Amino acid sequence: MSSQQEGPRTKGKRPSIAIVLASLVLVLVLVSTAVVYAAMDVDWRVERVREGSASWPFLAVDVGGTLHMTYYSNGSLYYSTQTDDGWDDSVIVTGAVHWTAPVAFDADGDPHVCYQIAKTASDPNNYTLECAEWAGGEWTSSIVSADTYPGSESMAIGPDGVTYVAFVRLGDLICADDRNGSWDEDVLVDHPDAPRYILEGNTGSTSIAIDASGNVHVALGYNQASVIVFSDGPSDWNRSIILSSLLTFNSVSLLARDDGALLLAYYAYPTDPEQVGLWMATRTSGAWVMEPVSAARDLNSFTCSLTVDHDGAPVIAWYGSGLTGSHIMMSRQTGDGWESCVVIDSDDLSIDYRASTTVCVDAEGTILISVNRGAAEFVTDSVSFAEGLSAVRFLAVGYFAMGLLVWGIGVAVARRVLNRERKNGQG
Repeated sequence: MSSQQEGPRTKGKRPSIAIVLASLVLVLVLVSTAVVYAAMDVDWRVERVREGSASWPFLAVDVGGTLHMTYYSNGSLYYSTQTDDGWDDSVIVTGAVHWTAPVAFDADGDPHVCYQIAKTASDPNNYTLECAEWAGGEWTSSIVSADTYPGSESMAIGPDGVTYVAFVRLGDLICADDRNGSWDEDVLVDHPDAPRYILEGNTGSTSIAIDASGNVHVALGYNQASVIVFSDGPSDWNRSIILSSLLTFNSVSLLARDDGALLLAYYAYPTDPEQVGLWMATRTSGAWVMEPVSAARDLNSFTCSLTVDHDGAPVIAWYGSGLTGSHIMMSRQTGDGWESCVVIDSDDLSIDYRASTTVCVDAEGTILISVNRGAAEFVTDSVSFAEGLSAVRFLAVGYFAMGLLVWGIGVAVARRVLNRERKNGQG
């Protein structure tokens, strides 16, 4: 009798312990997977696009997953497309082009590039803003505006095929479009509204984004003044001041996500040391909400670029230079906040202010970042892009599969123990 009375307790206890242990193993494995992912232990492969002297890279990926890059080299602005055999180059224009040349694709997949070129070699501070379109196997350029500030331009193409270009001209913030076959301008900020830094020529940069409804949004980072976002309304442009009277560097990056949210990346360097660092502002409805991305208080971010991965999570690539050297960084938003990793640091190479970092995500979800390699004092700079090999993703999938395998083995062992105890109890 005693053996039969004790048998059920043994039968109920041992299998449950085995199942619990197997489940605990699965939980631990899944937790370790999350920790590995949060650590951002990404391997980066660097591919050189242009040998020799080159600067101002801008990287873009089309809907088919092909990579495209613009850069300035040896007196010309180049457009390069990745192929199975390497990179095919074409010259957009010859002359002194300053800063990056943004790329956007129309509905047919044809690229459009806007750039600022010096009017004369003797007057490098007098620029003309132009927009080039690839059509009929060649580049065709049109003049958007004269007397523009180099480095301020940004471009986007709406769902209706209209090209929009935002830029700064003599203290005015302009948004131009070609809907009527020529370039028409809207003045978002004129001289009376401009801070003194704009009037003195010490302006910042613009970033333009178009949401799913076709609404145009323009961000302007006033260097050493403020960050402002303008949204095109039914009758006029609506202004949202993100930062005011704060020392900010001139790089802003604006993005309209598919869910309707507006995302803005910017670097702030105010007098309050707790507010120094890379920030992101989000507007889903109503007011903007700001959150710190990286409190790198010893770094000055000269450029930042924002995109989203296939899960809609914001990814920011940024260049910083400070007490710890120069770095190309990547930050990604997770469920627990932001995690960052170094893509390239000063131990590997010297990076000057022409780093011009841009980030995009290809069709497979791979993160791609453009970098400008080489020290400022050397003429042998090169344009490259860094590619995240998604080693973390593969590692996480491997751990998850291993966890399922261990859990399955534990359940099988538990069932075997249960069957054995049943037989013993019947005996």
